[in-house]
Amino acid sequence: MDYALLLLCGIAFAMNSVRGNSLDFAKWQTKIEEKIFSLENENRELKHRVDGLESLLKESEIERIRIGNIVKRQQESMRGSDNLQQDQGYPRNQNELQGDKKSSNATHRKCDCGSEHTERRMQGIVPPTSHPITEAVIFHSHMSQSSPTNLAAHHILQFDVNSVNKGSGYHVDNGIFESPRAGTYVFFWSIYTYPRGIIRTELVVNGNVIGGALADSHPDDGIMSATGVAMTELSIGDHVYVRLAYTAINYILSEADGRSTFSGWLLH
Repeated sequence: MDYALLLLCGIAFAMNSVRGNSLDFAKWQTKIEEKIFSLENENRELKHRVDGLESLLKESEIERIRIGNIVKRQQESMRGSDNLQQDQGYPRNQNELQGDKKSSNATHRKCDCGSEHTERRMQGIVPPTSHPITEAVIFHSHMSQSSPTNLAAHHILQFDVNSVNKGSGYHVDNGIFESPRAGTYVFFWSIYTYPRGIIRTELVVNGNVIGGALADSHPDDGIMSATGVAMTELSIGDHVYVRLAYTAINYILSEADGRSTFSGWLLH
């Protein structure tokens, strides 16, 4: 009887030990899973920050190239002006200048009558024009397919199909419009979002935001769209593009039933 009692006590003690170890293991497993979940969230946040920094770096590089092109054009213009002055043979001294003026005045007096008669005849044949005829500047482009999900903030949207591009200002390879002529421009963009998505976009000119649009389908399961319109003055070489204001929720929709587009034209 004593041996049997001792055996039963040992078995009970072993079962209690196993039950206690199982509870400790479950607590340890729960803590590990919570830590893994926290690290995954931190990793996603760091990835979004890195994507944002890469977008800012890309914009800085684009701005550096633009400024370099402007400086290059100015230098070429100055060199061309100097060469033109040399080719036209400007007077080297005051005596030569006075001699040229006397010769010009004498020739002008001889030709006054004929010039006035010719001018009156030309006015009757060819009506004067107040504005020179110039080529139009206009473009229209759209996304060939929907974007990846959850694009980072300040990601430049690339509308890679260009159906109209008079003036050759829009670049499908990077989504940026570079102004070929100075003047007043109008820009128009439409963005579709997939159900339960939020897409905030903004129109940027040389790094400055001049317009925005919000497509929000988060409260329901429908497809929503947002359209933005902006008007601005541009100089030659200015850069205009559409980018995300914040990290996208879900993705930008662009398919046969609804295309996300970007358009612009020179108004005046």
